[in-house]
Amino acid sequence: MKDLSARLEALRKRCGLSYQEIALRSGVSISTVRRIFSGESDLRTILNLRDILKAMDCRWGDLDDESTNKSVQREQAPPIIQVNGISEEEYQERLKPYLQHLDDLTRSRRLLFRCCCVLVIFIVAILVFDIVNPGIGFVRT
Repeated sequence: MKDLSARLEALRKRCGLSYQEIALRSGVSISTVRRIFSGESDLRTILNLRDILKAMDCRWGDLDDESTNKSVQREQAPPIIQVNGISEEEYQERLKPYLQHLDDLTRSRRLLFRCCCVLVIFIVAILVFDIVNPGIGFVRT
């Protein structure tokens, strides 16, 4: 984890971005960004790292040791960068099922949240109706 955070820190310095700028661009909280860059975070989700790399205009392959020593410029970078013998395209291909699963979970959570909201609104409406019409519903005087 420390090795990854050192590589991320080198990329951040090459890009000339502050933690605040990375947090704003990526949508990841500033505290999470600081934990990731200091090596304290266990990166439970790959999405935080993906969003941070996107905010720095970097790719997965830029985390390679040789890549962090070079300036991050897209024009001079080779088309496919290898990390531990695996190309960026293969990384992306391997991540697809996980990202799809996370998207499915997000959709499911949103649907569940909406259903809960509708249920709460329905229950509140019934209670208001019962209070306004005490002789009909549950609340009777």
